[in-house]
Parts: sequence; structure tokens; C-alpha cells
Amino acid sequence: MKDNSQLDCYGHLFPDLLKNRGGTTEGHAFRCVIGKTCAFGSPTLAVEVKDDEWEACTKCPRFDACYKLSLGKLELQKALLDRN
Repeated sequence: MKDNSQLDCYGHLFPDLLKNRGGTTEGHAFRCVIGKTCAFGSPTLAVEVKDDEWEACTKCPRFDACYKLSLGKLELQKALLDRN
């Protein structure tokens, strides 16, 4: 059996923003929806919380470490996207 640090969800609370810049991108507890636009408009953006998954995450004994890892990955993704 896997321990909590080996769970498939560990470190994946937020969507991987580098994988998809359109449509829906999902993390374990959050989802980003990037809508299509008309010719000159900005895309519609929405961040959604997956309530049941978030509740399960907060009850996990490794939540603090997982959250910190997830935030670190998100910050690195943002830095890479800002370079483009």
C-alpha cells in the first residue's frame, strides 16, 4: 500500500497550467476553465473548487506538505508562463 506521500494526488492540488492553455485543466482539488473568445475579446477565465476533493484533502495527514509542494509547482509554472 502507498503511504500518503506516494498518493497520485500528492502535490497536484492545482491544475498544471503548462499542459493546457485552453479548455478545462484540472488538478485534484481545483479546476481552471478557459473559454473561447470572439475575435478580439479576452478569453473567459474561471477557477473552480472541487468541494468534495478539497474537503478530503484538508483531512489528509500530509495536507500541509502537499499544499506547499502544490503552491511551489504553481509558482514555477507562473514564472515560466511569464517568460513567454
